[in-house]
Amino acid sequence: MGFDSGFLNDEHAPLLAYRKGYVDWHGAEWRQPADPARWIEYSVVWFSQQVTHVLGMDRAARLRG
Repeated sequence: MGFDSGFLNDEHAPLLAYRKGYVDWHGAEWRQPADPARWIEYSVVWFSQQVTHVLGMDRAARLRG
């Protein structure tokens, strides 16, 4: 749904910076800038949260169901 919306462009775009306050349960691997490839490889939850924020919670929920 991130690709269909146009927010995700390819495996390396967008590159989003980690920001203080984002979840970092996985330590250093999650405190680095992330792109879609890194998001999938390391299951970066804060990246998922940013995608959901851009799509909007209602839209993400509809697409999921």
